[in-house]
Amino acid sequence: MQVFSTDDKSYTKIPFLNNIFRDFTRIRQYSEHHQAFYDYDEGAEYHHRKEWAEKTFNLTFDLIKDYVGKNDRILDVCCGTGWHLNQFLERGYSNLIGIDADPVQIDYARKKRPRIKFVNGFFGKKKFDVDCDCMIWFDSISRIPFHFRLFDAIDRSGAKFIVINSQETSNDLYRDPHYNLGKRGFMLLEKRTVTEDDKNVSGNDDFKPFGTIGMNRPPLDISGPKTRRLFRSVYLFMRV
Repeated sequence: MQVFSTDDKSYTKIPFLNNIFRDFTRIRQYSEHHQAFYDYDEGAEYHHRKEWAEKTFNLTFDLIKDYVGKNDRILDVCCGTGWHLNQFLERGYSNLIGIDADPVQIDYARKKRPRIKFVNGFFGKKKFDVDCDCMIWFDSISRIPFHFRLFDAIDRSGAKFIVINSQETSNDLYRDPHYNLGKRGFMLLEKRTVTEDDKNVSGNDDFKPFGTIGMNRPPLDISGPKTRRLFRSVYLFMRV
């Protein structure tokens, strides 16, 4: 059973599942690693996921490239080692910043990617607000504890665009971004959805567009033997 919260506040008390004790577990889970994770370059622990990581990034970049300018400030929340930010750097974006609660990840990122600014802190706390034009979440929005008031922090920090990349059929989205961002003045401009297989196993049949006949992309053929049951979506919200 999973409780899906619409207001970012309802499930911080017992007996609901998403309670404050789970929040403390989440804080430890994402801030107390002993080695760097989520780097996909040659020699890194997750190098076998590089093809998947590139597909995930490209899905996001293709959605936002016509909206986010080269001089806009891009914030990657829960940035890990900064791999995604480096993809922006290679495409000519220079005003880049990442924030992560784990000092091990940030230390690694600062040493490997000195042209990018990194902040060690847990996004959600006011003292770790980071002003930006475009805020991006790569599979990380579920890491923020409920009592940190995630959407209030997004509202304080995000000036133009909020981008959420997540696997909808897992537990990535505990909270409803449409409702929470909508009442803070953001509207959904576009959402793209693709099929997704196991991130540890690359495949040419993966990341196929999932759409409807008559829309701006081909529909997914659900009659074949390789139909996917996992779906990855990227949302682009704009402040209005």
